Amino acid sequence: MVASEQAGSAKSVLDRRFVLVAEHKRGGMGTVWRAHDLETNRSVAVKVLHLTSAEPFERFAREGKLLAGLSHPGIVSYVGHGTTAAGVPYLAMEWLEGETVAERLVREALTLRESLTLLRAAARGLAVAHARGIVHRDLKPSNLFLRDGRIEDVVLLDLGIARYVEGASQLTHSGSILGTPSYMAPEQAQGHLAVGPMVDVFSLGCLFRWTPSKPRQQRCRQKSKHKHALPITPDGDVAQMRPQIREPSRR
Repeated sequence: MVASEQAGSAKSVLDRRFVLVAEHKRGGMGTVWRAHDLETNRSVAVKVLHLTSAEPFERFAREGKLLAGLSHPGIVSYVGHGTTAAGVPYLAMEWLEGETVAERLVREALTLRESLTLLRAAARGLAVAHARGIVHRDLKPSNLFLRDGRIEDVVLLDLGIARYVEGASQLTHSGSILGTPSYMAPEQAQGHLAVGPMVDVFSLGCLFRWTPSKPRQQRCRQKSKHKHALPITPDGDVAQMRPQIREPSRR
């Protein structure tokens, strides 16, 4: 089965409800389409999986399950899920207008006030996920969306590698660790299975370190294009300023 057959095509209708209108973005694991929801008469984002191995299928199904159990303006809203005519999973979410923090930082740096506003807003959405036992595990500028471009209206995206704190399998190949190195807590990078909300707190701290500085953020984005599978520790200057960040319980 070729990728185009898996991903669908414009005007395809999924489950007699979602009409694929235009391809929005294509990534390594799937394609995001702008679609029309016949049930609500609204635009939605439909993510269709590319890969056919068991692990991406399981992770994709888990993302839908996690989103379906979360309801907060700071977390992208679940609309529905199912399979295409070719038997490939898809996930429908609310359509968001605006840009990611990564896209904003390419254009201009955030001020200190904007950075603090962003972190507070992101923390509110995270608090809802954490209260339900869900850890995001991949917070970074490209996974934070500014609804209508507003810093105070940030939305968490991509729960593809999120997991429940208790009772979830790692869902990675032996020896591999999913995450983004520039924002990854040491215990996550070292492959600890029992990671909790403090890995997201660490990532938020990394976001604060980068967001006020456009050039440094661009370098960070260049380093973070691929998943990381090697143990890392906090950058030296950060560890010197706050040595306790190495210990999750002291963050």
